[in-house]
Amino acid sequence: MEDCESILKFMAEDLQPKKVRLIDLNPYIVCRLCGGYLIEATTITECLHPFCHSCLLKHLDFSNRCPTCNVIIHETNPLYNIRPDRTLQDIIYKLLPALEEDEKKREKTFYEERGIEYPLRPPTPPPPPPKPIRKPLAQKSTNQEPSYEDSQVSLLLEFSGTNPGVASQIKPLKKKYVRVSNQATVGHVQKFLLKKLELDSDTFQVDVLCNDEVIDRGLTLQTVEEILAQKVDGLIVLHYRVGKYSPVSGDHTRDF
Repeated sequence: MEDCESILKFMAEDLQPKKVRLIDLNPYIVCRLCGGYLIEATTITECLHPFCHSCLLKHLDFSNRCPTCNVIIHETNPLYNIRPDRTLQDIIYKLLPALEEDEKKREKTFYEERGIEYPLRPPTPPPPPPKPIRKPLAQKSTNQEPSYEDSQVSLLLEFSGTNPGVASQIKPLKKKYVRVSNQATVGHVQKFLLKKLELDSDTFQVDVLCNDEVIDRGLTLQTVEEILAQKVDGLIVLHYRVGKYSPVSGDHTRDF
């Protein structure tokens, strides 16, 4: 029973929020060049060591190495590899609110003693609104690139029967109108037909014809449209014929 009470007491103590002393944070928020708290914290991107902005600029006048780890910041222009660390500076000002007020007073006094107008720092501008997504145009324009609609073609697939030796019960497509990218090949059309007709590609092959001639499966539909195709009401008319697959006669449906 005593052991259980000890364990519960230990767990309760462990769950209590622990206070962190400022002195324990000093190694992370003190500039190693001037020994004071960071003002306009600036980080070296090569090693992530922070320093006061003015302290680091003075150091870079005679050295291109990090004051802490001696890594080369940049071979020719160290200013390329330093960045303001606003997150770290905000943390420091939250830990030491008087530091921010004191820095503003010192800065204002500096300008007043030299008769220079104190620069007012503008608030951080809000992020720009996202750019609207432009919808592709349906019509062609001589001054514009082809739109999404321009890259589509409409096909009318007509059944031309079967070759000898193929069962006559093969039925044509119920839906013979297809819209597809003009970069698709005749081989893609053959594969589509085999799938829709539920035919085994190891047993059957589909020939695609235009003007009663078998079209090479490697041609794109764009080429077919420009060179070979017949059109009816804007549709490319292609015929297809089902035959038995024969390696000797050539494979019209594979490798695409």
